[in-house]
Amino acid sequence: MELSKKILAAMAAAALILTAGVFVSCGEDDDDDYGIITKDNSDNFWIDYTNDTSDTQRGYKTTTNAHSGALTQVTMNTVSNNAGAMGYIWDLESADEDGKYSRAAKDTRRFLIVGFNYKDGKVNPYVSQYKDVTDIQLNNFGATATNEKETGATATSNGAHEDEILALYAKDSSFAPVPDDDGNFVITLDVYEDGEWTWNTAKTKRNYTSYNGGYKVDIYNGAKTITEIADATESDKAVSTSVSADLLGYKAAAEAKLGSGETLNISKSIVAQQTCAVYANVYPGKTLRGSFKYANTYSEAEVIEE
Repeated sequence: MELSKKILAAMAAAALILTAGVFVSCGEDDDDDYGIITKDNSDNFWIDYTNDTSDTQRGYKTTTNAHSGALTQVTMNTVSNNAGAMGYIWDLESADEDGKYSRAAKDTRRFLIVGFNYKDGKVNPYVSQYKDVTDIQLNNFGATATNEKETGATATSNGAHEDEILALYAKDSSFAPVPDDDGNFVITLDVYEDGEWTWNTAKTKRNYTSYNGGYKVDIYNGAKTITEIADATESDKAVSTSVSADLLGYKAAAEAKLGSGETLNISKSIVAQQTCAVYANVYPGKTLRGSFKYANTYSEAEVIEE
């Protein structure tokens, strides 16, 4: 059912009153001045927004929980043709004036993003890490990048930095979705710790034997469950890329060598849980329609800052 812009704006205003600020360390962060994104009580989000101004508008909302990764189903609609982008953000941290990152800090943010742009029958994904972001409303979060993410705009340099992992419109990264009769199509995003692992018997969880400190990002064309992903091959993935531990700027706590019969302590072998969020931008005169649904979230761990 299509929601009106007025209803979306009212719901966003109510959310702003409840959060009582831009950046709340233990709850939900809201930087969505235009009411682009709406959230339900299950950390699922939807977008049905028309930008009737001459400027690109942006919205950003975090979940109420922290996750080191997630299996997420992203639904988009063909009405969103070249309308902007929907992005999944994870590993979100912030820093105070001393530059130290923690969940309690408020001054600057760093995070990883997987974005999706739909244009002329194809989904165009991109993956980047951003650091020292002070204003998410700025074009490209205020970071100067070699590959501009937004149509007809120039990035503003304010100290923010972007490391492109998978550039928008990178060769062989685009794919053609299959919309249903209502124009909706699903993209399945699997973000998880990079290392050595096997599936449990039920094929619902990865059991790690080692971890290299980075992430894997797998994108599937269509709706996939975690058990279907457990049986998937590399050729079943529309796009797959890695985020190296060196790029992240921190590393997982070193695990002591295992003795005979011992099992790996996952809480000390994978990256710490951080807040995850969703982000959208809507181009002038365009309508963006879609949703984010969390199918599964992944384990808590601890981290050592370098």
